[in-house]
Amino acid sequence: GRYVAFASFATDLVDGDTNGTSDVFVRDVQTGTTALVSTAGLPADGSSGLSGLSGAREISDDGRYVAFTSFATNLTSGSNNGRQQIYVKDMTTSAVVRASVNEATGEAGDRTSQTPAISGNGQVVAFRSESTNFSPLSVSGVTPEIFTRDLVAGTTTLESPGAAATGRSSTTPVLSFDGRYLAFESTGVLDLRDLDNGTQDVYLRDRVAGTTVLASLSTVALPGATSSSPSISGDGRWVGFQSLDDQLVVGDLNGLFDVFLYDRTTEAIKLVSLNDADEQANAASFGPSVSFDGQLVLFGSTASNLVTSPASTGNQLYVRNVVSNQAPVLPAFGGDVTLTEGQSTHLTWQFSDNDASTSWTATVNYGDGSGKQPLALNVNKTFVLDHLYASGAYDLTVEVTDDAGATGSLVIHVVDTNVAPTVSLPATVNLAFSLTLDSSGTFTDPGSSETYSATVNYGDGSGTQVLPLVGGSFTLHHAYTTAGSYSADVNVTDSNGGSTTATMTVKVGGYSYAWLDPVGDTFVVGRNLPVKFTVDGPDGSFVLDESVRVDVIDASGNVVAGPYLFGDQPSRSVVVSNGSYHVNVDTRSLSAGMYWLRAQFSSPTLTGEFTLGTTGTAAAGTTSTTSVKTTR
Repeated sequence: GRYVAFASFATDLVDGDTNGTSDVFVRDVQTGTTALVSTAGLPADGSSGLSGLSGAREISDDGRYVAFTSFATNLTSGSNNGRQQIYVKDMTTSAVVRASVNEATGEAGDRTSQTPAISGNGQVVAFRSESTNFSPLSVSGVTPEIFTRDLVAGTTTLESPGAAATGRSSTTPVLSFDGRYLAFESTGVLDLRDLDNGTQDVYLRDRVAGTTVLASLSTVALPGATSSSPSISGDGRWVGFQSLDDQLVVGDLNGLFDVFLYDRTTEAIKLVSLNDADEQANAASFGPSVSFDGQLVLFGSTASNLVTSPASTGNQLYVRNVVSNQAPVLPAFGGDVTLTEGQSTHLTWQFSDNDASTSWTATVNYGDGSGKQPLALNVNKTFVLDHLYASGAYDLTVEVTDDAGATGSLVIHVVDTNVAPTVSLPATVNLAFSLTLDSSGTFTDPGSSETYSATVNYGDGSGTQVLPLVGGSFTLHHAYTTAGSYSADVNVTDSNGGSTTATMTVKVGGYSYAWLDPVGDTFVVGRNLPVKFTVDGPDGSFVLDESVRVDVIDASGNVVAGPYLFGDQPSRSVVVSNGSYHVNVDTRSLSAGMYWLRAQFSSPTLTGEFTLGTTGTAAAGTTSTTSVKTTR
């Protein structure tokens, strides 16, 4: 409905229209602009027009291509043979091509061509012509026949060969969206079921199969009971036409022209010119135009009984919905919905219902045991499927019911793939002054209803053992017997078979230390304290490591004295003498409380610490802990 093609003698619709004759125009009702069609740059030197048939399409569905007639000689190159020809204008590129041409030579028709109709996709043009140079079967030069021009393939084809062979006329073509199906009028016998030879009927041709069937199919021969004015749906299934034949359907009693609809699939014919009480029109009806989906038929009538309000007299236009109540249609999804564990479906889908229904209700069953539940519908006939599945495969079912009780359904297969847990461990734990590991770790998993188990192998030959889990965390406690570097493996497995192993390197140094006099096993604050300690390697020899650092910390780990680093100033740094470390630690400013004297090392060969508390109890500070929030 955005584009309207029309012919006019007006000269003020566009600039430069100076030829003083009929031209063809297109109006874009969305932008409010009008464009001249019948021109190739210069004003056409002959009149141009449209077929004006009620059921024919002369502009493609996207408004890009327009088919029209013209006597002009300057629209394309080559002679028009002094005849009216069929042209197609590309409104995007402004190119004009002649459609009424000989396939082999490109020569224009040698007789008049008229009533063009274009397919919805703009590829095929059908028209009527008496030309003798389009087909060897059409040579009379008098009898009109139906031809099609495929603008992409460059072919011109006679579509009414049976009528041409017997000298019968064929007129008024209309095309389906893709140009495969062609409906037209003919007085020829193109289907053996046509009993009234010479009476005008409506035929439907399948251009791909090369077959032609009678659409105005009557079981009784009624000479003079003509059928005409075809119109076709987008898929070519439905053909509307007007007819005086009262034998097409049961109950046609008015003896007047009525409008009918033929179904290509079932070959059933339906009377269209009825009121809502299914009473036949009390006057003639004519000129049907079928909607793209074949559900609605627009037609004219002089009847006074088709609607009750407002009262109608004279020629009026009516629309008939030929479809009784039908179930809502939910289009197929076209494949599985694939999810990973913890991912919601969050799928927006839609339904359609083209009958008179005005309200709908819906339910959804996600197929995972949660049961059928109400589903909210949006005013634009969409709905959102938002659900969190456990791992597995499911059939999701949506049902939409209209206000007449008809239900349409959709089944979507959902596959939710399990995700293995994620395990977090410290990369490395240094046990410089201890053989005992005290560490911890965590794991996360997007699953919402799984159970978990874990094992640990400390890498020292002690084997794999069960690891207790507390929520999303675990504790690692193990005593090594010898120094070395070990790979500790922690595996966490969920109840759906997802499994992850994380590895932590444990470096057991085998170093020993001792606090020496005057500290010994007592640490007292409030004075300037000479501190002496020694560190021995795994072989028992003294270890000199210049990464040494000494400080005093409180219960929160805050440094309250120091730090003292390795150097050559005995009063301000850590020095080495006679196989031991020496440093003067000033704690005079510290009030009474709990503190720890701490010695730390951070070299590539020695990383670790040990402490001495004010209680006098010495302990190796070698524990590594990790705190990670568990997300489930």
